[in-house]
Amino acid sequence: MLKKIKKTLFYITEALAAFSLFLMLVIVTYQVIARYMPNMSIPSWTEELARFLLIYIIAFAGGLAIEKKAYVGMDSFYMLLPFRGKKIFDLFFNILTGYLFYVIMKYGFNLMQKVRIQLSPAMQISMSYVYLSLPLLGFLMLLFILMDSIATIESLIKNQDISVSTPDEHLIYYVSEEEKIEELKGKGTRKEGK
Repeated sequence: MLKKIKKTLFYITEALAAFSLFLMLVIVTYQVIARYMPNMSIPSWTEELARFLLIYIIAFAGGLAIEKKAYVGMDSFYMLLPFRGKKIFDLFFNILTGYLFYVIMKYGFNLMQKVRIQLSPAMQISMSYVYLSLPLLGFLMLLFILMDSIATIESLIKNQDISVSTPDEHLIYYVSEEEKIEELKGKGTRKEGK
């Protein structure tokens, strides 16, 4: 059940990030082409909309990166830990980052309320739509962290690795250090058997 919810949330968030990126690409391409066409004018709102779309791309993709554990980290200490130690460390890390994104969501919402009467210079839309990206980022990150924490707790209880990750058909396949070690061990035992 959790895996299905996570998969659906992942694909919706990924689609929104991809759509925002596509829209930004179209707008920026139009801007570049319009600069070199003599009779073509560049609307002032295009640059502003491209900037706002970039902010939303980050808001959508942030949760995806949490789900895929794609953030930069040093894992040399982590790799020395036993299985249960890694899971406890993961849970501790999720609690800390979850609190951070709760703060971002809470204060982002407060900021969004404060700027609702302010209008953007070119598009003349309420800046609260732009600042909505902060609570959205915090909410998506919290959701993915919560689902990862539930899977980590299940993994600790059952003492086995339970993954609720989504399929990686379109992403670069990441091979963990443990998988590399297991693969090397498997090749070593095959050579000894010959």
